[in-house]
Amino acid sequence: MQAHIEACQYSQALEKIWRQILDPANQYADKREPWKLVKTDKDAARVVLYDLAEQLRAVAILLKPFLPKTAQTIYESFNFPQPWKDVRCEDVWVHPRQADDLKVLAQLENGKV
Repeated sequence: MQAHIEACQYSQALEKIWRQILDPANQYADKREPWKLVKTDKDAARVVLYDLAEQLRAVAILLKPFLPKTAQTIYESFNFPQPWKDVRCEDVWVHPRQADDLKVLAQLENGKV
């Protein structure tokens, strides 16, 4: 993706984000069906939802140069520990693995999912 950005090939960079992150995340969600899993196995649903939220975190970071307000909205929809203003592209590789990092997990525990 970096090569596409440096070459001002923004549509190719965005397509790479879509194909390499969002498409697999959608396939993962379709396969794991967390909307059904939450009714039978909340712990397994929690893992799936965390994995999907992590993909959204990565996408938000990668979209920051292209769609800054949209990326910020996506990122701030969760309570990731790093403030948005401090997020850099390199942070896409840093994975905050704390159980209470994500709002979606709190909502799951409260039965709001």
